[in-house]
Amino acid sequence: METTIFAGKGGVGKSTCAAAYALHQAGSCRVNIINFDGGHAIPRVLALNGQKLPYNRSACTGIDNLSVALAAPLGFTPISNIDRRDDACIERYFSQFKGDLGLVPYCDMAATYLGLPLDMKYISKFASLVELFHNAKIEDAENIVVDVEATAGLESMLSSVELMTARIKSLRDSNWAKLRAMAVAYPAASAFLKSEYIENFNVYAERLAEVSAAIKEADYFVVCIPEESPVEEMRQIVMVLRGFGGKVRGYVINNIRGEPHEGEQMIKIRSGANGHRIVEIPHCIGLCANDTAARIAELRGVGEKLARG
Repeated sequence: METTIFAGKGGVGKSTCAAAYALHQAGSCRVNIINFDGGHAIPRVLALNGQKLPYNRSACTGIDNLSVALAAPLGFTPISNIDRRDDACIERYFSQFKGDLGLVPYCDMAATYLGLPLDMKYISKFASLVELFHNAKIEDAENIVVDVEATAGLESMLSSVELMTARIKSLRDSNWAKLRAMAVAYPAASAFLKSEYIENFNVYAERLAEVSAAIKEADYFVVCIPEESPVEEMRQIVMVLRGFGGKVRGYVINNIRGEPHEGEQMIKIRSGANGHRIVEIPHCIGLCANDTAARIAELRGVGEKLARG
């Protein structure tokens, strides 16, 4: 599967560009667009507001070859809030996590028992992303398009890739031994070692590695509007991607209105592009049209422009 990720400051049309690109690609192959941005603007952009879309599960859009998934943190009860002496409570705890989500109880217990400083809310969202990638593969999606959060969210996603890979390696080494030692005192740790996730650990570790590689090798479009703050944030995002080893496919200057002050910002982008593609998208009322067919047509046109070259 090909993976394309759209990044940029909030409010610059990042979700619009991601939806447009996905629509264009869906003209020739199966596409799954993952809305990893907490604002979940993709349904609004695609005029799907009338549909109640589930979280962390792929859903049909009614558009040929295009499905959408809204990634969100899991609403789970942490191990610290259950009676760990009660087998029924422990069973209910693990019933919250199926498949790739088994990564969550491992990190939850590592944070609780070993005192590791982990952001469980974000880890659960990342585990959902791994599951969504796997499900897209099962559904024979040929393209995955990801709309990520603004700079801090992008950094969190990229750091989670490295953190989760390190945690899996740690599970094979020292933390595995620590969990075994704790199993005597903590029934939940003992139950985890007998869980389906551990039984099929190599399978889930391989899936995590596949998603990590996909995110690292993805084509990144960095989106901004020709205003000082978004252009500066675009530079920050590019630096983050370079530090991660990510590949910038192109810079997108969105919502160009032809106003005098925009010229200076566009010069900055062009001078710092280092030979990368620059896609310029003029202001277009049609992208927000109430008429769904007209809006989709405009989006496809933008998507074609993004995919060109």
